[in-house]
Amino acid sequence: MFVKHDEIQEIDQNRTATQKIVLVGNPNVGKSCFFNYMSGMYVDVSNFPGTTVSITKSHYKGHEIYDTPGIYGVASFNDEEKVARDIILTADVIINVVNAVNLDRDLFLTLQLIDMGKPISVFLNFSDELKKRKIKIDVELLSELLGIEVIPTAAVDKFGFDKIEDAIKNARIGIRQNELMNIVQPLMNKSVPQAESILILEGDSSIAERYNAECGTADDREKIYVGRRNRVSEIINTVEREDSKKGELFSLFGRLTLNPITSFPILAVMLVLVYFFIGVFISQNVVNF
Repeated sequence: MFVKHDEIQEIDQNRTATQKIVLVGNPNVGKSCFFNYMSGMYVDVSNFPGTTVSITKSHYKGHEIYDTPGIYGVASFNDEEKVARDIILTADVIINVVNAVNLDRDLFLTLQLIDMGKPISVFLNFSDELKKRKIKIDVELLSELLGIEVIPTAAVDKFGFDKIEDAIKNARIGIRQNELMNIVQPLMNKSVPQAESILILEGDSSIAERYNAECGTADDREKIYVGRRNRVSEIINTVEREDSKKGELFSLFGRLTLNPITSFPILAVMLVLVYFFIGVFISQNVVNF
């Protein structure tokens, strides 16, 4: 069950002039195209303290903007993830760039960012590729299910780039899984920020040490990851379909098989058909030849 948590509130439209805007996404989703467009000629490249990972920083209309390394999840398994994690934790607004063609992969990170309680907007990049591959995504429904702004973009021809300022202004906290929020609430009651509480529960030992908290186990992390992966699958099955009559028919059938009300009758029909094909047609008719 997904609900808007009691703590969710609309982000003040009159934000302060200077904010830390962080671009986050999987590898090769086009983050740098957005960063280059926003930064213009003024770019500061430096190594993150204690690492050899380069961080790119600039300014956009009075805001600080950061381009983080490509990651598949916010974690601390390597230097790139640690750097991205630390920058994300201090972000005022996150612009999550996702590949529209690979939503089943990219939305895992999106949902993790939402669970962390950060104000987010999503750029649905490579939207121009959807028509070529005969894929249709219901962007409005996707935005509704995530609880955040979703903007179709195509970095190759700068389609949607005129919405960057709106994306920053309208960034908001998305819809989080109520069960997960209940699990992290004890940590939050000890003055551990929500984002850090999620990471501690997912087994980030360095964050746990910062707050002298007990780190989550591998089982805890697996349970959260499986739940998040299931949420991704549910969203994909709801908002994505093939952009053709044949594709629509198969997408409808796929959704019906996932619905408990319709899936059992479909299973019964399929079992009957299998029985008559194998038990009657093959065993009694074909076998005579």
